[in-house]
Amino acid sequence: MRVLVLNAGYEPLQTVSVPHAIRMLVRHVAEIHEAEDGLAYGLFPRPKIVRLLRYVVMKWRYTQPPRWSRRGVLTRDGHRCAYCGRRATTIDHVTPLSRGGARTSWLNTVAACGG
Repeated sequence: MRVLVLNAGYEPLQTVSVPHAIRMLVRHVAEIHEAEDGLAYGLFPRPKIVRLLRYVVMKWRYTQPPRWSRRGVLTRDGHRCAYCGRRATTIDHVTPLSRGGARTSWLNTVAACGG
């Protein structure tokens, strides 16, 4: 099971393992935002979401977006077709290239089943 880590301003940062989240709690780096009812991990309730006590600046979020790739689009969409929900093996352009759609845009491409 993974634990969601929120920044001090409640923005999602990453997911970590339960032992890692417990270490963050022990070191007083984070606090439990949401826990599972009835489950404990030592002295702590088993966390689902933890929030950092100090704000962490994520400079990479404000630089260039990740480079576009076919594999990245399939991963982003969970290998599921945007139209029918079946297993996707290719990508499709939302606005066709012939109508001025961008070839390598994250916003103009979706996973498709090819059928």
